[in-house]
Parts: sequence; C-alpha cells; structure tokens
Amino acid sequence: MRASGCHKAVASVWLGVGLVLIASGSASCASRPSEDSGQHGGSGITAGTDSLPAITVRRTGGLAGVDDQLVVDTDGAWVTTDKAGGRRTGHLTAANVAAVRALATDPHLATEADRPTTATRCQDAFDYAVTIGAVRIRYTDCPTDAARPRATIALVSRLRQATA
Repeated sequence: MRASGCHKAVASVWLGVGLVLIASGSASCASRPSEDSGQHGGSGITAGTDSLPAITVRRTGGLAGVDDQLVVDTDGAWVTTDKAGGRRTGHLTAANVAAVRALATDPHLATEADRPTTATRCQDAFDYAVTIGAVRIRYTDCPTDAARPRATIALVSRLRQATA
C-alpha cells in the first residue's frame, strides 16, 4: 500500500488463504440462509491499462471462525490480515497484475453482483465479500450451491495463488 496521501484501500481477506480447501472438506451440507446480499454500488469496474481496480476480499466463517482480509491496491501491492492481527505484505508480479486485471474487469462480475440472494446448502462454509472498484459481490463457498459466481470465484482463486 502507498503510505502517503494516496488512496488507501481498506478491508478484506486471509492468512493462509489455502485453508479454503481444509474447511470445505469438513463442511457439511444442510439448509442455512446465506448472507449473500448480492449488493453492489457504482456503475461498473474499470482500471487503466497499467493498473488494477482496488480489490478487497474478506473471508469469514468456516469451522474455525476465520475473519481474514486481503487488500490489493491499484499498483498491485497487497496486504493480508487475519483475525489474530497477523499481517503479510507483498506485490503482485507483472504476470499476476495482468491476469488479475483481466479477471477483475470481467463484465460477468456486475451480473454476479446483481444476482438474487439464495440460501446455501452448506454449514461451516466460508462467506466471501469481494469488492472490485465500486462493485460488491457476496457469496458462500459451497460447491453444491446453484448459480455460483464463477467469475468472482476465479478472481479470488487467482488472488489466493498470487498472495500465498
């Protein structure tokens, strides 16, 4: 993150991002309401050719009750924090910036932000709140849920790999 008077992104995702698979293996399926609001603000997602839109990802829930955050600045600098206050920082490689930019400007993201809220079939699954520019997408990471936000999941997956 830039420490001067530059725009500071605030918010979201995880320490040990790879833990998604650990908890999903122990997630049991049952009927539970999703906290997926499907809300987004603004008119869309844009970024210059050399920059990213500001991205935040917050992962909560799961069996262990995580509350992890990832914040990616427009220049590719990133910070992860966890529930205990653990913090890691880094910078995306040029290849990852290009890949994340392509995923973060996918027009399907706006559609996924507007999808209606549905109940999830999984208990103890991770809930995600992803903000890309002015667009906010919420979902529960349950593999058996219908209408999963595939573009958002692809973005989160790439960010997980790039910041591990």
